[in-house]
Amino acid sequence: MSVPVFTLSLGCRVLPGCVTVAKFDGSHCCIAAATIADKVVIHSPHHQNGLLGRVGFGSTQCTQELSTLNMTQSVTALCAGVLDPSTDKDLLVVGTATSLLAYNVDTNMELFYREVPDGVGAMVIGKLGSDTTPLALVGGNCSLQGFDCKGKDIFWSVTGDNVCSLTLLDFDQDGENELIVGSEDFDIRVFKEDHIISEQTETEAVTSLAAFSNSKFGYGLANGTVGVYDKFQRLWRVKRWGGEMTTFLLDSWLSSVTGRGRLVSNLELLLGPPRDLLASLGTRCVFIGQPPGRTSVSLSQ
Repeated sequence: MSVPVFTLSLGCRVLPGCVTVAKFDGSHCCIAAATIADKVVIHSPHHQNGLLGRVGFGSTQCTQELSTLNMTQSVTALCAGVLDPSTDKDLLVVGTATSLLAYNVDTNMELFYREVPDGVGAMVIGKLGSDTTPLALVGGNCSLQGFDCKGKDIFWSVTGDNVCSLTLLDFDQDGENELIVGSEDFDIRVFKEDHIISEQTETEAVTSLAAFSNSKFGYGLANGTVGVYDKFQRLWRVKRWGGEMTTFLLDSWLSSVTGRGRLVSNLELLLGPPRDLLASLGTRCVFIGQPPGRTSVSLSQ
């Protein structure tokens, strides 16, 4: 059975899928989560307070570890990663129905703010194709955009429907990342630069994608189905979950956020893939988010 080793109470409900772990100072892991109150709460136990900016800190010892970034709109997507190539610090990127904000949590400064008329339904940070510049890749209403650390629009393309999920993966094993796009029309599309090189139709909206090693990637559907592809050869699929799922991979940890609110350390017990597949994916732990009304985040081993 799983044993919680860390529990964090945020005091407010967390939006499904809008949770990420990042090293905003380049060294220490922090948790960032978007809430229903149009705020992003950041847990930074190693952060030294005193910087002035949009992020505000609490006054007690407990709340001093929590900071809040106030947004003017509801958050629709949240991610973090190394967007500025001149530093190894992760930047926080927040998407709404009409805009994109990139924020340096460590210095408490806004990097850029961009209007995004097509909205932000999903985001991923990384390098795409032959371009060596990290991009914040954004999926919206039938559109794909990529912004650099200064907010410059570097990449643009279109897809078949509203984008629900994104991930970067060297799909064809040529040493360059392709963009995997999941959308509401049940399709998973693979973009090489701005061209579609492969396409697969699923049975529901593709609400989550997670890149694994080599050409393998995981997916989750709106009906609760989860599975793994090697390119577009399905390795396994399970229709066991009862609600929408989002997944992400962090340092070879597979995390799955649903409405069930459980945390387990044995993926095989829940999903049933063979042990050699788990080993090839590097999967060690599953995180399943809190149900509606819960306000805490837990980690276990």
